[in-house]
Amino acid sequence: MPQTLLEIRDLQVEYTTYEGSGITLDLGHLEVYEGESFGLVGASGSGKSLTALAVLNLIPDPPGKIKRGEILFRGTDLLKLPAKAMAKVRGAEVATIFQDPMSSLNPVFTVGEQVTRVIRHHQGLRRAEAEARALDLFRLVRLSDPERVLGKYPHELSGGMRQRVMIAMALSCEAPLLIADEATRALDVTIQAGIVELLVELKEKTGVTVIYIASNLGVVAQLCTRMGLLYSGQLVEVGPTEAVLAGPGHPYTRALIDAIPEIGERSRLLKVTEGFPPNPVNPPPGCRFNPRCSLAVPECSAKRPDPVELGSGHHRVWCYKAGAGWSD
Repeated sequence: MPQTLLEIRDLQVEYTTYEGSGITLDLGHLEVYEGESFGLVGASGSGKSLTALAVLNLIPDPPGKIKRGEILFRGTDLLKLPAKAMAKVRGAEVATIFQDPMSSLNPVFTVGEQVTRVIRHHQGLRRAEAEARALDLFRLVRLSDPERVLGKYPHELSGGMRQRVMIAMALSCEAPLLIADEATRALDVTIQAGIVELLVELKEKTGVTVIYIASNLGVVAQLCTRMGLLYSGQLVEVGPTEAVLAGPGHPYTRALIDAIPEIGERSRLLKVTEGFPPNPVNPPPGCRFNPRCSLAVPECSAKRPDPVELGSGHHRVWCYKAGAGWSD
C-alpha cells in the first residue's frame, strides 16, 4: 500500500446564515496517498472548495466553523496547530492553485515580486537568488519571454498567463501537496487544454501529490488515478478512476455519467435527475441524495449508510444499493 500523505477523519463544517445553522460539509473518511493524483468531483455547492479551505484551515469564522474532525498531514493534525505554525504549512507544505488568478494575485505588485516574496518568506533566500528561482519557475510553466513577464502586473497578462503564474507560485517552495481548485474553470476551452497538459507534465517532472478539484469528469478522467465524488457536502463514492467510471456504485455517480453527451449520438436524450439539490443549511437526514434518487429505500432517509467496498482496489460507496448490480 502507498503511504498516506493526507487523511481526513469525520470532518464536519457548520455554516450559519439568516436561515439558521447547519452542517454543510460532513465527510466521513478520505485518504490521499503520497505521489498520486486525486480528483474531488461534484456540482457547484457540493463542498469541494470548502474541503480545500478546511485543509488549509481557512474557513471564514463567522459564518463557518469546523465543528469536529481531524485533518492529518503526515500524521500531524492541522486543526490543532497554532496560527503561526499553520501559516508555515501553507505554501511550504500545502500549496494551492485557486480558480480565479485575477482575484488571487495582488494588483499593485508585479507578478515577479509576488512570486519572489513567497520564495523568500518560505525558503529564506536572498532577493537575487529568489528572483533567479522565480525566473526558472516561469520557464518551467512555459511562460513566453519570462524575463519580461517578471516585471508585469496581473492586469497586463492574459488569463492563461496569470494561471501559469499561479502554478509557478504554488510550485515555488516544492510543497509535497498541491491543491488545484478548479484551475481551468475561468479559462476558455483552448487555454484549458494547455493548462491541463502543463499540469500533467509538471506532475511527471516533480512527483508532487495533487488534489484536483473539478466539476468536469473529463478533466478528472484525464488527470487522476483516483477520485472521490461529493454530493451536498457528503462523500458518496471513492475509488480508482477507471473503476468508478466503468462501474459506478452510487446513483449520483451514474447520473453524472449519464449527463455526459456523446459525440455522434444526437438522437440520444440526456438523462435528467429530477428535483433540486438540498438546502445546505437544512439538508435532509440520512443520504442527502435520497429525495432525488429513484432507488431510495426507507433506510436512506433514516441514517447515512456506512461505506460498502466494491471489488478490490478500495472502491468505496456510501449507498444501501451499492453492489446490487443496478449499475450494470
